[in-house]
Amino acid sequence: MSQKADQYKALGNNCIKNQDFTGAVKNYSLGLKLDPENPILYCNMAQAHLNMRDFVEAEKCAKKAIEHRSDYVKAYYRAAKGALGRHSVYDSMMFLAQGVQNCIAQDVEELFLMAKELSPEFENALRSFRDKEKSQANKKKGSASEPKEGEASNSKSSKKGGKSLKSSIMGSGGEKESKAGLAEQDKIQDEVNDIQKKLKNHQEKHKKLEEELERDTREKRRKLEEEEELLKNKLRELEEKKERDKKAQELNERERERLAEEQRERDRKDRERKAQELKELEKKESEEKARQAAQEKRDQELKEQKKKDLEKKERDKKERERKEAQRKLDLEKKAQELERLKTELQNQMKEGSLALLKGLHRKAIDSFSKAFDSINSNPSPKNLGIHDPMDIVILHFAFAQARIYSDEYSDIIKAVQQLEKMEKEGLHRKLPAIFLLLGKAFIRLNRYSHALYPLQRGLSFIERGTSFSNFAWPGTNEVIELTDKNCLQDALQSSVQTCKQYHKPDAICFYENCLSFNNQHILPSQNIFFSDPDFVGFIHIICQQLCHIYFHLPCWKDFKEKMSEVQKLNEKDFLGRDCLTPDCMIQNDKPAIIVKVITIGPDGEEKSSCECTPPPLTPSVLAKEREDIDKSPKKKQRKKQRANSTTSKVCVLLSLKIKIRWVEERNSQ
Repeated sequence: MSQKADQYKALGNNCIKNQDFTGAVKNYSLGLKLDPENPILYCNMAQAHLNMRDFVEAEKCAKKAIEHRSDYVKAYYRAAKGALGRHSVYDSMMFLAQGVQNCIAQDVEELFLMAKELSPEFENALRSFRDKEKSQANKKKGSASEPKEGEASNSKSSKKGGKSLKSSIMGSGGEKESKAGLAEQDKIQDEVNDIQKKLKNHQEKHKKLEEELERDTREKRRKLEEEEELLKNKLRELEEKKERDKKAQELNERERERLAEEQRERDRKDRERKAQELKELEKKESEEKARQAAQEKRDQELKEQKKKDLEKKERDKKERERKEAQRKLDLEKKAQELERLKTELQNQMKEGSLALLKGLHRKAIDSFSKAFDSINSNPSPKNLGIHDPMDIVILHFAFAQARIYSDEYSDIIKAVQQLEKMEKEGLHRKLPAIFLLLGKAFIRLNRYSHALYPLQRGLSFIERGTSFSNFAWPGTNEVIELTDKNCLQDALQSSVQTCKQYHKPDAICFYENCLSFNNQHILPSQNIFFSDPDFVGFIHIICQQLCHIYFHLPCWKDFKEKMSEVQKLNEKDFLGRDCLTPDCMIQNDKPAIIVKVITIGPDGEEKSSCECTPPPLTPSVLAKEREDIDKSPKKKQRKKQRANSTTSKVCVLLSLKIKIRWVEERNSQ
């Protein structure tokens, strides 16, 4: 048995101790998957099925155990138990007989006890058979130590024939048995036949006894039921008679009480009738008096009501006249207020438009904001003289233009959102200048690649030849130049040329997670321009070899947090560290170090800085650099390199790298 199968066996035994027979069957089944020829697991599973009263499965498992181990006493005992549980006495006896036959050398007392429970005669026959088998085995052991070949074969065949009680019953044996062996087998056969006959007779007697017992039980039960039914009928008759007598007695008493009650009721009704007649008479008199008093009261109330109605009519008339006068006054005030709001709105729009044309963008924003507040405070724009919905669209257009040219990041973002909303609503078909303003907004944000898309859409719209009207600035009669087809086309083309030109950034953020981390901007970018509307400064790092590395302030903060594991780092802590550029090396392939960290403020000027002195280069490195300079083909370049030293040469190389990176960034845009 494998170690794993032993573990499942132990688990199954514990489950049986804890009365968990289903769990025991599962564990024994798992053990049999690992060791399918283990008779102990089959025998234990048979016991679990017996405890669950699943006798058929118990008999099957016990048979499996017998197949793998023919001298297993417990397997025969549990197989007999299973057969007896399914009411097969014959199969149970056969299992016991096979167990006694095949387990000669073992203690089979529990098989004899079970045989005794079935039939004492069957137990005696099994015991005599076992004694004869033992004596025959002892005789064979006491025979000559060197028997002849024929005798040896006869003894083997007789031993083989004695292993199975069934084979003995059927008369099987070796071909060369001795006469003594044949006589002994005949005796055994006779005994087995006697046992089978007795067993059959015992079964028939047992069956007859059960039938007689069942008939007697049915007869006795029938008689008892008849006697019980008679007793119930007698008891029911007595109770009915008693109930009739009781009802008759109660009837006489109730009759006497009924007569007395009727007399009392008649007397009570007479008294009530007289009292009722007296009450009705008094009631009629009181009602007559009340009717006369009510009539007098109604007459008085009618007079008073007429007087009140006249007074109310007078008051209502005066109130209607007052309300009518008040309504006319309110209408006049409302008309005056609407006229004032209309005039004020026109002045606000005119003031905003004039300020926008003069370049006073902040003043234009304030005026347009007030105009929108006036429009939103009134339920209907028509009351303010705005009858054409395009007037509101033009006002939004002018407001967005003022916000874009204000150079305030929040205003530009609001303008972009408003223009995109207008485009989604399809207003660009009537006012294609929306495309130009969107492009201008992205240009103000220094996002030239994003600006190309709306600008090119505007050019495509014009090239399709779609007609659109000219509009005037809000509150004025001056036509908006961008609503003219030729002016708009020139402006779009000029803006497209501006976007296609290369715009060198003032710095490029070195942080690899810049675009994903710096998500506060509507269009994040690694390029840093001093002209960015949301420019707040940046970090400038210089190494020993004059590498120039830049970071957005938020990117620099996140970079420091990732670089520090225990405590926070400041700018001074980066001095003397290896350069952030991977291939930046000095002598002997030693990495260059950071020598300066500069903080650029929102005004573009240096806000603070910290630096350290790098270690000097060795003479061998200086001599090698001098030799490289002398080999240069151009005289001007040799003079320049001699004057600038090795660090200037590295600076030139790094500047070329930065230019290459700028070109790549431009191509990606």
